[in-house]
Amino acid sequence: MTVKAMSARAVAVYALDEVGEALLRAAGELFPHEPAAEVAASIYRRARALGLVRGWRGVKVVMAASIYAATRILGLPASVEEVASAAGASVRDVMRSYWALRRYLDFKASPIAPEKYVARICGEWPSGTKLPKRLPA
Repeated sequence: MTVKAMSARAVAVYALDEVGEALLRAAGELFPHEPAAEVAASIYRRARALGLVRGWRGVKVVMAASIYAATRILGLPASVEEVASAAGASVRDVMRSYWALRRYLDFKASPIAPEKYVARICGEWPSGTKLPKRLPA
């Protein structure tokens, strides 16, 4: 069945299923054991209900911004660069959409404490390597 033969509602449902799958895939890629995908999906649904999602480019960017917002709400250490690359969007567009989500959805997202990044940074070092007392600048 082609897109022309489908009703507008069927096209919207089909597009939403694809967005939902992509959202779960991107969030699961970053945080496999965290509820970030469910929180991101909730944020995305609220954004879509308010009309913040426009066009296919907007879908991808708002999806990435929803994932980033979920990580900030849950206190998970993730940079916007990681989220943008996992979703295939630019950092600039993701941040613009993130600020729009914060403005219109009015959610609280505090900065992530630097201590949360320590385990992740140490995990990136090769095993058996002696860690320096201070990381190089």
